[in-house]
Amino acid sequence: MEPEDRKYFRLPVQTPLVFKIIRGKNPEEKSPPFSGTLKDISLGGIQFGTNTLNYGELYVFNEFERTRDRDFKPNLLLVKFSLPGEGEPFIIYCHPRWSGQGDLVDTFDFYIGARYAKIKKEDILRLQAYIQGHGDENALQRFYHQKKEDDRKRKTEEILIQKYVRATLPIRYQIISTDGEKKSRPVNAVTYNLSAFGLCAQVEDIDVDGLHMVFNDSPMKRNTLQIEISIPAQQTFTIIGEVRWFERISGKSKYNYTVGIKFLKVSEKDIKTIVEFIKDKPDDESKVVRRW
Repeated sequence: MEPEDRKYFRLPVQTPLVFKIIRGKNPEEKSPPFSGTLKDISLGGIQFGTNTLNYGELYVFNEFERTRDRDFKPNLLLVKFSLPGEGEPFIIYCHPRWSGQGDLVDTFDFYIGARYAKIKKEDILRLQAYIQGHGDENALQRFYHQKKEDDRKRKTEEILIQKYVRATLPIRYQIISTDGEKKSRPVNAVTYNLSAFGLCAQVEDIDVDGLHMVFNDSPMKRNTLQIEISIPAQQTFTIIGEVRWFERISGKSKYNYTVGIKFLKVSEKDIKTIVEFIKDKPDDESKVVRRW
């Protein structure tokens, strides 16, 4: 298990800590207290070192029990610690979230990251005052400036990922049978619009080399498409998708069908390429935009 993305500034500390492991589905079942050392604190959780990850069949991390217990609940930690200069100790219920091995020079074998599950409001205020009073001012400013920027980017990407734009881009696709044993020749087509999770394309035929773009020999078995997309000033990239709808184009045109394709496999890098391409373009308000 790895540390999660940081939502709060972490203040390094070195102070003794004791904790008990509590059975999630039976809080009356708990371990004796174990010792550890607090490594850092934040307004969201703590990190501490310990040599103990279980007490008999009572484990800090009990996710392995989920598959065999229909009434599964994750175990909790009850931690107690005092901060230098603070008279009253903190007693907090936590959810263990990740663990890591200690280095050879570390006092403890393991480090545990835990998120607060139950904490008094006054204790949060005490922690906030302590972190602000003992944290490096420049480090605090850098952290919250970066967090603000990351939040802004995340919100922008969430908006953009839902956006469709009109875009005529060259694509090449191959139809792959459900069992993966058959693959059509590459066929050229163009996009009608584009988003970060799908596109509409205009194609000449709905069948290629005996393979239908949507179904194989049963409506329950969908074929997939391997699609190469070319965006100006970017390297051509490949995604895997499936056709969710199609309709015939009326009137004279080189292309006979419009097909709506949902992406099934697309890399984060390629999503960012699409988002960067569509971010300054107006939304497609045409009737061929369909959400799935």
